[in-house]
Amino acid sequence: MLRAGTVRGMNSSRRQFLARSAAGAAAVVAGGTFTASSPAAALVAPLATVGTNRITALTGVTVIDVATGHRARRQTVLISGDRIIGVGRIPVPRGATELDLTGKFVVPGLADMHVHSLGDEHVSPPLYLANGVTTVREMAVTDPVLYGWRDRIDAGTLLGPRMVVASQIVDGDPTLWDPNLLHVLVVNDEAGARAAVRRVKAEGADFVKVYSRLGPAAYRAILDEARRVGLTVHGHAPDQVSIQEVSSGGQRSIEHIHALALSVSSRAAEVRRMQRAITIRTGDYNSWFRQVHPIEWIAANSFSPARAAEVFGLLRRNRTRITPTLTMHNVLDRPDFTGLDRPSPST
Repeated sequence: MLRAGTVRGMNSSRRQFLARSAAGAAAVVAGGTFTASSPAAALVAPLATVGTNRITALTGVTVIDVATGHRARRQTVLISGDRIIGVGRIPVPRGATELDLTGKFVVPGLADMHVHSLGDEHVSPPLYLANGVTTVREMAVTDPVLYGWRDRIDAGTLLGPRMVVASQIVDGDPTLWDPNLLHVLVVNDEAGARAAVRRVKAEGADFVKVYSRLGPAAYRAILDEARRVGLTVHGHAPDQVSIQEVSSGGQRSIEHIHALALSVSSRAAEVRRMQRAITIRTGDYNSWFRQVHPIEWIAANSFSPARAAEVFGLLRRNRTRITPTLTMHNVLDRPDFTGLDRPSPST
């Protein structure tokens, strides 16, 4: 059900942009259906302002209930300040600013939980909003400017979505990343792991981003130090650590489905041995993929429903989230089946 709610983190300029763009109304509905006879509708109908905030009315829209897929057509959405105060076939209050958005759709603001933004504030932040994305989770800081975007958006001086921003990647030694392409924090012992957590805390990270080649001791130290300094841990499930240990250790989310796919095999012990045996040189990500793919093939062809129920049950009990990034996997793992964008009429 849709219900009246708060549109958080929006200053007036952002609301104006969102309300006037084709996808803009996507950011403003946060819940429940109101009818003309509802108490909230009756309360606001005769008013042009609520407190010191003028009312903006989005009229003629189709409201999408994302929980059920139901489309409520020819609706009016009333906004006062940062709150939605009415949704339904209700009258527009006298003196309200009316925006006729007939033919447009209103949905809750979308959240993209795994993004890597471009380094230009005139591209990524407003582009998210234009596509109805009002919250993003930035999954690795490659440039400290991203912390600045986050803070300026919160302050209302930059147009963009609410941002939750990761640390630099913290990986083991050798790391998957070529240092000429991306700087990561490489740690190979407990002391280095704890120092890395304290460093990213000081740099302004909202959480610690861990990676595939961390060793067990360093990984456990990261979890412990993050708890000490008040950060959560998200990222890859390390090759040397089982997904059960990752979940029970308190990692809040696991990115991609590599580790998850390997954990649900009836040949789990064999798969784990093969995974732990992976070796790479610094920066040789391609070698890692070449070694993982045959293991994934074994796991896919030995899928165990009982094993899956056990693993998924543990994830659920521990409230461990999985961000599957299925589009990325489709492009990397099934390139022959990836559909290309249709050419524009002018080409």
